[in-house]
Amino acid sequence: MKLAVLILGFLLPLFCIALPEKNISKEDLNNGAVALNGLWAFDWQALHTDIDAPVRDGLMLPGMWHKQGPYPAQGFATLRLKVSMPHQARYYLRIPDVPSAVSLWVNGELLFQRGVVSNQAAFEVPKFGPQVVPLPPKASYDLILHVSNFHHKDGGVWHNLMIADESHRSELQSQSQILDAMIFTFLVLSSIYLLLINLTRKGYVSHLFFSLFIWAIAIRSLMVGERIAYDFVTGISWESWQRIEHILLFLALPSFVYFFHRFFLIKNMLFAHGVFLVSIGLVVGTLLYPATIFTQFGFVAQILGLITVLYITTYSAILIKQRSPYSLWFAVSFFGAALFVIHDYLYTHLLIQSRPLTQFGMVFFVALQLHMLWLQRKNDLKLLMFVKSSIDNKTTELKSKNIKNGDVHVNEWLSDIKPFLNVLNVNVNTSVEDVCLTADKDKLKNVVLMLIRVIEKNGLIATLKMVSKDGGVEFSIISDKNIQNIKIPSDEINCVHQLLNEMDSDLRVIQSANNTGFQFSISTIKETGDKNKRNKIQYIGNDLAESILFNEDDNRSIELSLGEYFYLIKAPINRNIIIKVRPKLIVWRLDKYNEVVLEDIQSVINEFPSIPILLLVDDFHKSHLAQCIRMGVADYIISPVLPEELILKVQRIKFIVKEPSLPINSQDIRDVTVQLV
Repeated sequence: MKLAVLILGFLLPLFCIALPEKNISKEDLNNGAVALNGLWAFDWQALHTDIDAPVRDGLMLPGMWHKQGPYPAQGFATLRLKVSMPHQARYYLRIPDVPSAVSLWVNGELLFQRGVVSNQAAFEVPKFGPQVVPLPPKASYDLILHVSNFHHKDGGVWHNLMIADESHRSELQSQSQILDAMIFTFLVLSSIYLLLINLTRKGYVSHLFFSLFIWAIAIRSLMVGERIAYDFVTGISWESWQRIEHILLFLALPSFVYFFHRFFLIKNMLFAHGVFLVSIGLVVGTLLYPATIFTQFGFVAQILGLITVLYITTYSAILIKQRSPYSLWFAVSFFGAALFVIHDYLYTHLLIQSRPLTQFGMVFFVALQLHMLWLQRKNDLKLLMFVKSSIDNKTTELKSKNIKNGDVHVNEWLSDIKPFLNVLNVNVNTSVEDVCLTADKDKLKNVVLMLIRVIEKNGLIATLKMVSKDGGVEFSIISDKNIQNIKIPSDEINCVHQLLNEMDSDLRVIQSANNTGFQFSISTIKETGDKNKRNKIQYIGNDLAESILFNEDDNRSIELSLGEYFYLIKAPINRNIIIKVRPKLIVWRLDKYNEVVLEDIQSVINEFPSIPILLLVDDFHKSHLAQCIRMGVADYIISPVLPEELILKVQRIKFIVKEPSLPINSQDIRDVTVQLV
């Protein structure tokens, strides 16, 4: 027993330290390129060419030495492997990217060198770029790799060394280069297409962000995988290539997030701004720090990308639930591309061995996004045609109408016309404050739209300019180019003249060397301080109670009577205010009677039939009260207003849902008749 233990004790170490060998059969070669993966002899901190030297350790390739043993990432080593082929012939070996420099010795001869391998950081010259090396015709090969790494965060061999015969040589490199070139061409053409769309129409900011995202991915695709850019662009150092590759990766993510927010009109941009700031920080760090540090930023980008995927996945589910347009298309393209990104994550961490596929995922994603953007543009064109036809039809409609002038605030008018301007691709340039114009809102809108349509019919892009001038606002609708013989349709221009005459204005045609356009002025209303004060919304009372909207309270009778029990809102009574504050009751004090006031009451009754109205009427206006009752207002108080009477009246009607179709109670008519007598 002791003799057996002694013999095994001598023989076992010999078996354990035998030089690894790879036997390749003819069937393996017939199936394609063969990976030289598995165990290689590993001699740490040694550079030699003795294939029969004692084996110190082993390293599984592909793999990083600092992840398989007690070795730092920076250092140098010798890797050895014997390869047996089925017969003597010419073979080809593909050497992948190896951080940071590599030399290949075959049967004792230096056959390939990329960069300069050294045992000192100062003398190492890093270089990337996979390459196919022809091997001398032999039946067996003694492969020795010298690898040094003093510039990258990883040390070792990332991917498989591949060997193939003459019939499968193209699989090693040429086919991959063709695919990468085709992908780059598709991405660049797609980006150019989106940029041209954005040049022809404004408002497609999402197209710009998506173009930036595509450019970042497309250019980066030339720097990874087969690294085609390395062969075509010379004079750039290895570290500069790595900086560009990482910066493009960091900039692609915020561009994509901004595209997502802009396309679906998501107002909360906090997450997008956060991703942008983190990415800018990574870019600055990449520019300032050496490669051994900034190459580690890729892990931060991966974490940020994972958070972005979770965010967009959650938001996409919400958009799909809300049936937002194109949300399903986006979700399909996004999750399809995410599968390729997951594959590359596994590939980068050496969990699988294939090749980078993110660019293929980008082709799938970009193709579906282009289809989605095409659908959006198609719908926008339909909307554009509808708006154009509506403006043209408005000309004949307005010939027979005579709308009375009112007044309108500039900001309110701009918000009303802005959707039309966006559809018609009109630029707005205004320096006017929120003044009040002596013009009807619809009239002014129709005039501007008709003049824009005249310019648009001549194939030009219009710009709306508004400036304050001589106690009014000067409107200019100007084309982007000058056309001396501009065609002005008579129907449109006659209708514009008619509307401007009703607003006490006239139309002027302007010509210059650079543009052609139209100009007119609308005077402004000088509002006093008291009027501005009355137009402000005031909130009084308990904000948790039922809301009551009222317009006037000269002796504070409403505030003193109801302020303790209700949430009082003092503001002008009109459609916009009612929509904004949503009152449960309207207390309408009538200090004057005219046709406009009665029309205002009737419009509120028609549009908001469920909101009851309580009229406060002065004693000398009782003769006009019957007109309000005929319109359906049956609740009123004759001045002077007693606090107890006002509280009881409000308590009686505040929860009643008023129906406009209900007939007027005969008792109300008798009460009015008695008071009139």
